[in-house]
Amino acid sequence: MQTCIYEKCFPLFGEEITITATQLDAGLHVLLSGGHQSHIGAVSICCPGEAVRTTVLPGHKDDHISARWAQTLCELSGLTCCVVCGIHYDNASAFQIREILNHTDLQLHFLTVFLQSSAEAAADNC
Repeated sequence: MQTCIYEKCFPLFGEEITITATQLDAGLHVLLSGGHQSHIGAVSICCPGEAVRTTVLPGHKDDHISARWAQTLCELSGLTCCVVCGIHYDNASAFQIREILNHTDLQLHFLTVFLQSSAEAAADNC
């Protein structure tokens, strides 16, 4: 069974970036996409106790986000995590790229806090 457990959209440079996290029976799937063109730029998978494995499509740099998210979420949850990332802004400046990284890091923090509070709530119900 799969359940969407977290969904958030946030504006950045006049466009939306969407984050969707889905809890699977045995794992966590996260999609980050948006900007001027949502797409698949990189896919990172992290299994507990293993290094992150990432596939990057030619010409893309989305792995800077997907690998960090996969590793962080795997370490936090103890689950296999797959993160698909595709964020594109036409002619992004160095400043915009830094801001994309900063904002996605902040959103990763928000998701980890959500996951931690959900786990604590579940434990309290036992």
